Amino acid sequence: MTRTWWSLVLLAAVALGTAQVSAGQGGRGGFTLPMTMEQINQRLEGDTALTAEQKPKVEAANAEFTKKMEEANKKEGVAAAQAEMDKAREARDRDAIQAAMKKLTDARGFDAREEYKKALTPILNEAQLTKLFARGPRGGAAKTQ
Repeated sequence: MTRTWWSLVLLAAVALGTAQVSAGQGGRGGFTLPMTMEQINQRLEGDTALTAEQKPKVEAANAEFTKKMEEANKKEGVAAAQAEMDKAREARDRDAIQAAMKKLTDARGFDAREEYKKALTPILNEAQLTKLFARGPRGGAAKTQ
């Protein structure tokens, strides 16, 4: 009985983790778009922290970008391209990831990272943008300390 229960717990945890990555809730080496305010605040600490004036503007930009992504993700071909991306990431195949990203970008009709950066550019200063969109090793999001 205990063995079955632990098996079910493990299965649920794996399923939840897979669902979150597929739904754009993160994954290896990157970040979700739009970033949550918590993610932004973690990256922009100290002298690059958001000001009280910037916070509501970033929240509004996030809400608008979320709507844009939801609409784009309804387009034909996006689900298949996302499934291909998930498979490539799982296999850790960089060439396949790049090919799948191109298909995903083409299916959506825009580069999500660039569009998100464009949405935040009028709100954030150059130092904030640089720190927020810094790439770490192997092209993933940089970790801030």
